[in-house]
Amino acid sequence: MTNWSLFRAKKYSQTDEESVLINLVDHFSPQNRYIVDIGAGDGAYLSNSLIFVESGWEACRIDSNHCNESDSTMHKELITQENACSILSKYNVPYRPGILSIDIDGIDLYVLNSVLKSFRPTIVVFEFNGCLDADEFNVIAYDDSFTWDGSDYYGASWSAFVHVLSMHGYSVVHHSGSLNGYAVDGALIPERIDRMPERVQYHRHDESRMWLDARDVFSPW
Repeated sequence: MTNWSLFRAKKYSQTDEESVLINLVDHFSPQNRYIVDIGAGDGAYLSNSLIFVESGWEACRIDSNHCNESDSTMHKELITQENACSILSKYNVPYRPGILSIDIDGIDLYVLNSVLKSFRPTIVVFEFNGCLDADEFNVIAYDDSFTWDGSDYYGASWSAFVHVLSMHGYSVVHHSGSLNGYAVDGALIPERIDRMPERVQYHRHDESRMWLDARDVFSPW
């Protein structure tokens, strides 16, 4: 198995996202040096994308709470599964961007599923909910106005992401820190990982909320 975590950089990202992404980029050589960052924050703090922007990549970086008028890559938009593709098209995102990063602490899996119906990124990095059992297919109920309350009710479990990504023809190749997962267009790599991330209770538990089964919510169209 390839060591995707081989250290390359630690400049802006929360953990080792920059190193893993650089390693994946070097290995798979995306045809477009273009990164889409959905949930980009202020564009710098805990950013998965800024290191690529600084190295000359084109970018579309979107966040519902931040806009930097001096940075043409940053856009203030509220992303939902209904508008995700139209917003990306609005900013001329190519059909096959090199990297898609998604971290919106909520309806991530719904947005990812929508984006992958119209765009084909080479590499996808996503934040899964490591508070959940990795072998469960849990996803929150869809709510386009969802706001994370700091509890463990957000996003989706590891297996839920694997299910949706596999449905779209992606191979999940790496995870790190019970936090981030990485997938690559399955046409480029036969290798998949079969190990599960550990469950880590890093947010307070909210047992009052109802989880859905991603296999019931998401199916091939």
